[in-house]
Amino acid sequence: PWVKLPTPCVCKNLHLDWRPTHAQHVSVVRIGFTEDCMMSRIRFGVWAAMVLILAPLAGAQSYTVTDLGVLSGGDYSVAGGLNDFGTVVGSSSVANLGKASYHAFIWTKSSGMRDLGVYSGDTNSAATGINNSGDIVGTSFGFFFPVPYHAVLWKHGGPIQEIGSLAGTNSYANAINDSGMIVGYSTLADGANDAFLWRSEERRVGKECRSRW
Repeated sequence: PWVKLPTPCVCKNLHLDWRPTHAQHVSVVRIGFTEDCMMSRIRFGVWAAMVLILAPLAGAQSYTVTDLGVLSGGDYSVAGGLNDFGTVVGSSSVANLGKASYHAFIWTKSSGMRDLGVYSGDTNSAATGINNSGDIVGTSFGFFFPVPYHAVLWKHGGPIQEIGSLAGTNSYANAINDSGMIVGYSTLADGANDAFLWRSEERRVGKECRSRW
């Protein structure tokens, strides 16, 4: 037999309480019902959940953005790495070759931006990592393609030196840790690329990272 089900309770007069918080300018919405029916007696805790999620943001730090500038004659720059002392490395365009070339730089709050130069015979360079001892790594290369790319090291921010390759034409240094170990990748004699770990006079190759690009 057919059984008539009770008419479901429909709650009208749904109201929203818009309550903005102060620290983060985040709006919290409280949902409730005012009609006297079964569902209207249940206060949804959506607002409480939102407060619990957003409350930690109230104590978040504020930050400032610092313009690092450009090297002489340049019109753009890119930050590539940062150490615990706030020293920044990267690359900036320079006036050479109609501003089509760029040089690696080091930046400190006290001294500003300094040109790190390029490897012998090259026109471009970029710094991608720095450790807490001030050792900087990056890549140096020429302007006209095809040119070899050299993984390079500026020991304590000093003169540039090439760290070699894995029997290929190109090598790229990406990062350096506080122990002086450098990671990057290099072409091999057959044209494939292998990741490497370089340490002093020693170099390690991560064969598991090998891929043909």
